[in-house]
Amino acid sequence: MTFLSPDVLTHAAARLMTETGRLADTEAELELSNMEQCARAFILQLKAIHALELHNQRQEETQTSQKYSRYEDLPPLMPEDRDRLKRELIRLLSPRGIGAAGPNAGRLSKAPDTEH
Repeated sequence: MTFLSPDVLTHAAARLMTETGRLADTEAELELSNMEQCARAFILQLKAIHALELHNQRQEETQTSQKYSRYEDLPPLMPEDRDRLKRELIRLLSPRGIGAAGPNAGRLSKAPDTEH
């Protein structure tokens, strides 16, 4: 999940607001082209901040909605994981592999030596 921080855009919008205020407060001839550029850039910053917030909301909804409570609801395994699982199951279930010590052999209990 990728959350994006809007802090940089917020700081840029604050600078644009300050610049627009400075241009409006000058006693000299009003530079309309500069003021218009600042206003357009400010609007773009606000739109980008809004888009980032929507992205973060979608990411959060995706994270909270992916709760798996049943085996059928789980996503399928990746092909390489599925192949690895098949090889491991074949190794564990083959008659030749019963006595072989695998990487997890220390954690498994040995089969009882009793006959029925």
